[in-house]
Amino acid sequence: NASSVTIQSMVLRNFRSTAATVPTALRLAAAGSSLTIRDCVLSGNRNTAVALGGGALIVLHLGNSLSIDRCVFNSNFHGLNGGALYCVPTNAVIANSVFYDNEAGGSASNQGGGAIRYQANQAGSALNLFNCTIVGNRVPNGSAVGGGVGLSSTAGAIVNLHDSVVVENTGPGGVASDI
Repeated sequence: NASSVTIQSMVLRNFRSTAATVPTALRLAAAGSSLTIRDCVLSGNRNTAVALGGGALIVLHLGNSLSIDRCVFNSNFHGLNGGALYCVPTNAVIANSVFYDNEAGGSASNQGGGAIRYQANQAGSALNLFNCTIVGNRVPNGSAVGGGVGLSSTAGAIVNLHDSVVVENTGPGGVASDI
């Protein structure tokens, strides 16, 4: 059933998983739901699965919304997509947050997102980044894309950057690959 969840002032560190549908720290999968995360640290989480994504957080299903404010995502890993975050919501708003030293292990050209993998499958879907820093994340394998932010879309992904810094993220071979 649809739900609204708020998580505030928590540290989610060193969770481990090997299952595609089981996140290391957090998962929102009920259609039409919303997740708000404030003042949290998600660090050192690791999911070695090679399906879906999200080393620390996975948000699935169209119609879901995601709001992240004043959070730090660092040193998270996923075996395929979104070292820190994998999301398929209608809208995602991330503000005043930092993503650094995250890694996605995917190797195909339709995989990646060292920090964030955003899968926009509905017209009008948007990833909005306000005052965020995305630095030092990577997708080191094969032909994966988006060392910082990886995008996939069947409906035209929209990414809005407002006063944000996306730098020094790398793709295969250490080549610069921010978005």
